[in-house]
Formats: sequence, structure tokens, C-alpha cells
Amino acid sequence: MAEAGVRIEVSETVRRRLGDWSERKGRMLASWMTKTCNSIKLDAQRRLVWRTGKGAPGGRATGGLSKSIQYSVDVLPNRIEGAVGAGVDYAKYVEGWNSLGQHVPIVRHFVKFTTAPNLKEWLLRHGVDVPKSAKSWPVGGPDFPSPFLQPAFEAKLPAAISELTRIAMVNA
Repeated sequence: MAEAGVRIEVSETVRRRLGDWSERKGRMLASWMTKTCNSIKLDAQRRLVWRTGKGAPGGRATGGLSKSIQYSVDVLPNRIEGAVGAGVDYAKYVEGWNSLGQHVPIVRHFVKFTTAPNLKEWLLRHGVDVPKSAKSWPVGGPDFPSPFLQPAFEAKLPAAISELTRIAMVNA
């Protein structure tokens, strides 16, 4: 699951702020982490739905990326860790990282059909409406990459913090 992902950790510092870590509070925190990670996973999968349309940027949509998104929760004596990630090697590129580990925008460019002679046939075979007069096809740009994990994490973070605050107020 390490190809692309996000991590959440309830560390020793947070644990001290939570006060007494009773068995009940530990179970509540483990449940909170599981619920939060699952929520991020489902939101990330929802953000990938656009890729299944005909002519969607980024190649043929098989659902492999969406299916590879998993989460794990580790409950340790002094902390709880959660991770949500995608297990396919190209996930980091869809998320917006390059091969050097830099998060950089990919510029939209056009590929000429004379440069890639099989591109037009591939597009037609996959049901893309290509005008007969077209001499090139757009690749990359604002629709690709399309981050899915980081935006899902950022969208779910306020609710997760609110729930964590509620748990902190629970008496052992």
C-alpha cells in the first residue's frame, strides 16, 4: 500500500492530551481510526469515478486503481496508526507526483497522430469521438493528474478532528 497514501497517527503527545487512556477510550480511538480511514478510502474511490467515462484522460479505466485503495489500522500500546493508500505503482502519478518524488503540475500538451500512428485507432476502438479533421490529441493537463487521496484526506479531516475532540471529553 506504499505507492501513494496518507497516514494518521494518534501519538504519545496526543495521547497525553486525551488524558487517561482507559481500555474503553482505547477501543473508542481504534474505532474512530477505523471509521476515519474507511471514510477517506470511500471518498478517494468516489473521486476516481470520473476516470471510468469514455475518453477520460489517463488511459483505459479498468477500476484497478480504485480497487487497490485499502486502509490499515495498527493499535499499539502507546499509539494508534492508520494508513490509506493505493497499491498500484501508477497511483503516485495520478495523485500528481513525478518519478523524482516531486509534486509538480503536468502541462497539457498535444500528441500528433503522425508521431503516434496507433493513437487514433486506439481512441476510436475505445469509443472516443475523434473528429475526422483532428491532427492531434490532448494529453495531460488540468484533468490529469487528478489527486484523489490527499483531497479525500483534507475533506474528512475536520469531521475526524471533531470526533476525536468528542472522544477526549469522554470520562474513562
